[in-house]
Amino acid sequence: MDKRTMERYVRLCVDLNLSHQQEKDAALIHRHTSTLHRIDENSCNGHPKMKTETRDGKVYRFEVEDERWRARDEKKEASLEKRIREICAVHGWLVEFQGDPRGWRTNLTINGRDASLLANY
Repeated sequence: MDKRTMERYVRLCVDLNLSHQQEKDAALIHRHTSTLHRIDENSCNGHPKMKTETRDGKVYRFEVEDERWRARDEKKEASLEKRIREICAVHGWLVEFQGDPRGWRTNLTINGRDASLLANY
């Protein structure tokens, strides 16, 4: 995070009048959102696994979909979304998830104000 973004983040925490615990939970939501973003990128790019075959004395290498990796990402995605929803429920925050890695993964609303910067900075 660059200095300018950090200043906006701190200003938003002050404007929203967040307690220390709420700030810690917002940072945890950000950490989970970063992981979700990486999982979304994996979904778009696939879960490549190199496979090597030898036919007629020639070696062929190609990528195939790694099903175990994909299944692990799907399980982790469900788990992280559940954890974020639980954190938001404790504080009465609203959360909405997006699946497109080009945008913000988690939209967060605190006290009727858009606070997506806290989750996606």
